[in-house]
Amino acid sequence: MKCPRLVFLVPALLLLTPLAAPAKDVLFPEKTLPAFTFVLPDDWSSEADTSGNLIMRCPNRTTSIVIFTGVDSSDLDTLAKEALQIAKTAPALRKEPAEISGCKGFTYFTTMTNPSGIHLNLEFTLVRTDPTHVASVGLIMADNVAKVDETSSRLVKNGLKLRTE
Repeated sequence: MKCPRLVFLVPALLLLTPLAAPAKDVLFPEKTLPAFTFVLPDDWSSEADTSGNLIMRCPNRTTSIVIFTGVDSSDLDTLAKEALQIAKTAPALRKEPAEISGCKGFTYFTTMTNPSGIHLNLEFTLVRTDPTHVASVGLIMADNVAKVDETSSRLVKNGLKLRTE
């Protein structure tokens, strides 16, 4: 079964109301592989959406991180282009090689304005974990993000690890 073309970006970009979550080791998704493991800071919120994504937000909601794993054997550039179109972002402004826990892929950089008129910067990393599975991390930041919030978000993002077996 194919993943829903990474529809995860849309709810995250709308910056939904957060739910409280304690600091703890997290495994997401809990019962399938590949899965992300990480520690969520005390003051961050998280919620799973109906599309299979986990959305995490810093306390003042100027940054969020969205993670997703799914089944899809399509080319990564094709998947990224479709995900960015669904999220109604600008086309990728640039692309760089990327890696998460040894799984190779790319980070796509783009921007968008959400329905509330907030300009957002998106760093969307998409990797292939095996011939039929992908994993993604979206780091979304408002233009006016404070340096401390950007640093905190990058630490959370950089702390994400992928379990593939």
